[in-house]
Amino acid sequence: GADLVAAVDASPAVRTTHRLRASPTEAVRMRSVTVEYGESDAIPTDVYRLSRGDIETLGIDTTGDGTVDRSVRFSVGNIRTSTDGTVTLAFDRAVPLDAGDTLLASYAVTNPDTTGTEPVSVTLAGASVSHTERGVVRYGPAGQGSLGHGVDARVYKTQIGEGATVF
Repeated sequence: GADLVAAVDASPAVRTTHRLRASPTEAVRMRSVTVEYGESDAIPTDVYRLSRGDIETLGIDTTGDGTVDRSVRFSVGNIRTSTDGTVTLAFDRAVPLDAGDTLLASYAVTNPDTTGTEPVSVTLAGASVSHTERGVVRYGPAGQGSLGHGVDARVYKTQIGEGATVF
């Protein structure tokens, strides 16, 4: 599955920012967005306490450049959370998204004390049309690295004995 949610710091058990990107394939007049980490036991440990203060960004990218063009952060009417890893942000008005727009969200949570790939889903719910995406969030070495997950391309130079150099 695609990396639907990315942890800025993928280390186990650290408080970090999770970034979410969801793009509907058809227009949605979104009334809420639900993030479900709960398909496994490895859920962010404090996600059930998510509050407005934890939401760093919440908006729509209409131009495809990866930045928020229309913020909807202040349109959140309430936040429903559960200890099973489900968070729903309900809006106080319908938020229109066109096909190809991307909902961008970033919020502070604590990673589970695990490594590997965990399932996650996001649902953009409207009165008549809803859009669900399923993907993954990666923790530990699987979520680090610039050449792909878990690849460390740094070169270390070490001196061994006299005159021998090992790369």
